[in-house]
Parts: sequence; C-alpha cells; structure tokens
Amino acid sequence: MPVDLLPVDGIDTAPNRMTLMQSTIDSVHNGWWRMHRTHSSKAKLVHGDIYQLPGDLGTFDIGVFGSILLHLREPWGALSEAAGRVRETIVVTDLVQDRGAPLSSNIMRISPLTRDEISNWWTIYPGAVVKMLERLGFPDATTTEHKQKHHLGHRLEDEAVEMEMEMFTVVGRRAG
Repeated sequence: MPVDLLPVDGIDTAPNRMTLMQSTIDSVHNGWWRMHRTHSSKAKLVHGDIYQLPGDLGTFDIGVFGSILLHLREPWGALSEAAGRVRETIVVTDLVQDRGAPLSSNIMRISPLTRDEISNWWTIYPGAVVKMLERLGFPDATTTEHKQKHHLGHRLEDEAVEMEMEMFTVVGRRAG
C-alpha cells in the first residue's frame, strides 16, 4: 500500500512517495526478513491496508506499532483496526517530539516541521495513546521512556547520521 504523505499545496508528492517506499520500506522489509531467518521465525508477513486489515488475517495475542503512528493519516483508524484483532496486548512505540507539556498529556496535533515535511503527520504524546487504547478496550496501560539509535534517512551504513532519539512506549493490556 502507498504510504500516507501529508499533502502540501503546490508540491507533487508522487516522486517523494516512491523514494520513501523504495528506501525506507525496503529497509524495514530487509530487516524483517533478516530477523526472520536469524531466529527461524514462523511469523508470516502480510501486506495490506492498515486501515482495513484483510478479513482472513485472524486474531493475535499482541499487536505492535513501532514508530508508525506519527506517519499515519489516521492513527485512530489504525489502532482501532488492530484492536479488533488483538486479544491481549497492544504495544505502541513512537518518537517524543515535544516536551512542551507533560508526556502524560492527552495531546495529538498536526505537526509538519517545515513546508517540505510530508511524512510526519502528528506529534503524539503518550497520554493520547493511553486514552485511545483505553477507549479501544486496553485500559491497563504502562508508559516508559527510552532512547533509540536512529539513522537519518535510514542509512544504516552511514555512522555520521546516527543519533539518539527520545522515544516512548505504551503497553496497553485488556482488562482481567
């Protein structure tokens, strides 16, 4: 499925969409397949629309959103779709982009940093994720903060673009 890019008046996002899909998505797939082989995983990779998961996909114990909500046009829609398939736990990890309010704040706002920024839609505070998960049936939530290494442009071979990013993880569990 094509990635969600923030529309900007006067900018043709089609070339950016292809570049982003080829570089970033290919890197993610390559990493997934490497870990799959390394750990002899039996997990299956499914491609589809995050807002309308395939009907025959089934249900799962755990759903994981790894630094994706800020890139989605509809974070609620994606979480809601997953919540209908997850029996026990949803894990959401994302970027801390702003400390203008306590991280427990129920804040989610549109967040393009510049006119040319077309892949980051939202600044999402962990408190907003907790509230969404509560409404979706995962009221037992814990939040942690941590740092992750990130390579700008996902260029893993270039140490010059490596930086530590502030992140949060919300683990939401279904009640009893």
